[in-house]
Order: sequence, then structure tokens, then C-alpha cells
Amino acid sequence: GSSDLWFGAFSFAIHYGLALPNEHEWEMAARGNTGYDFPWGNENPTCDQANHFGCVDETQVVGISTGKSVFGVYDLAGNVWEWVDGWYENGLTNRVRRGGGFNNYAEHLKSWYRYYSDPAGAFSAIGFRCVRKG
Repeated sequence: GSSDLWFGAFSFAIHYGLALPNEHEWEMAARGNTGYDFPWGNENPTCDQANHFGCVDETQVVGISTGKSVFGVYDLAGNVWEWVDGWYENGLTNRVRRGGGFNNYAEHLKSWYRYYSDPAGAFSAIGFRCVRKG
């Protein structure tokens, strides 16, 4: 669906007076100032903590996993990658995604890990969440 595209996520947020988080905001929500690799600490995720490779082979409802951040935010590791408002490198061709998806290994779920995709592409393992600014 159109919400899988970065442009769809961006438009959805604007329509409701919200925004996509920038990378700093997303990472702060995921691990605060802890320096942890994952929202819950430095231990690799169990299937209870995060939906990742070898667990549920599809997306699941947010909040089923127990792995929440220091701020109580669920599913910032695994389940689906999340679009953020940032460019990958300086080429201005790819948008950043964070958090890893249901089909990724633990390494890609680390709070500091960043990856990219074409903002016009639709991907089953990428979603988004909005923030309220101001």
C-alpha cells in the first residue's frame, strides 16, 4: 500500500499535523542516553522481545513483543523497519530506515544501525510511526 512508501508516510504525517521523526529523535526514543545496542540492553533479542528472523515470519501488531525502550515505546527493534526523515549519505536519493524488520538478523535491529531504501519503493517490512513536534 501507499503507506509503505516514504512519500506516503510523510504525507500521512503532514495530513494529521504530525511528522516523521528525524534520526536523532528516533534513536533517542529507542535507547535514550543509555548507549545500549537494543532498547532493552545489550543482549541479542529473544523472540519475546522482538519479532526478527526465525520468530514470526510476518509483521505483528505493535505491543505484542516485550522489548520496549526506556521510555516504554514498543517495537523499535524488529517487526518492521521505520522510515525516518533523513537522507542516507549526501546523494539525496535514498531515505533512511531504522529498527530492522521481522526478516532481519539481530545485527540489523540495533538502535544505532541505519539502512536505506528508495523513497518511492514499497516494501512489506517497512512501516513508520509519527511524532508530534512543538
